[in-house]
Amino acid sequence: MSDIQAKLDKLMHMQGIMSGAQLKTKVNTRNTLRIKGAFEVHQLLEGEIIGDTDDGFFLLRQDFPIDTPHGTTTLGTALEANGKHISFSANDESLSEFDTRKAIFIDTETTGLMGGTGTVTFLVGVGYFIDDVFRLDQCFMRDYDDEEPMLHYLDSLFQKAETLVSYNGKSFDLPLLRTRFITNRIPFRLEGMLHYDLVHASRRFWRQRLRNCSLGNIEREIMGIRRQGDVPGAEIPQIWLNYLHTRDASRLKAVFYHH
Repeated sequence: MSDIQAKLDKLMHMQGIMSGAQLKTKVNTRNTLRIKGAFEVHQLLEGEIIGDTDDGFFLLRQDFPIDTPHGTTTLGTALEANGKHISFSANDESLSEFDTRKAIFIDTETTGLMGGTGTVTFLVGVGYFIDDVFRLDQCFMRDYDDEEPMLHYLDSLFQKAETLVSYNGKSFDLPLLRTRFITNRIPFRLEGMLHYDLVHASRRFWRQRLRNCSLGNIEREIMGIRRQGDVPGAEIPQIWLNYLHTRDASRLKAVFYHH
């Protein structure tokens, strides 16, 4: 019987199949490492905690040279934007003096699409040009009490900007951020700031041709961008909630990439 078991174990090993005992050992080992914090976000991603460990937030900062390709163009192409063209595309004369170097680009990941005071913006990305790079700051809440220090950091970035750029931010991102800032009694400096919302410009130019002017479709059909290893946006809120419960940030890597 032992000889048969040995042959079976060898066959399972060759096929990459674990026995029940091996699976249990692997699960127990992973749980032990998880409890020790081995799978926390700052262990798996090359960012840093801003503030104290217990009173801060996680920041993932990346600097991209302006000649970095993005689809069929490069990031530096944005620096060639003409204010008159921007205002024409937005049908907003107030954007005629638009200056890309004085703009911030913003996007959020949230716990839901319905809005309201219960919806949390747990990941906020702010992009801006500095020197010869495009800098992306991804600000992430490791738990609910990270929100206030994260919002204070965002406030320091907002103070430096003259114009806001988003994709559907007027209808989605800004109202949610406004609620979170007001709830935490922090001034919301984006209120009244000049805002170039690309979703409206995209609809003006390509609605008849594409019908679907979602960001993903504009990326594919206009910019030639094909995402690899992306995670569906509808799954992202649950991935963050699972992280709060398990403290395992493994699936968050794909969320940061998507964002």
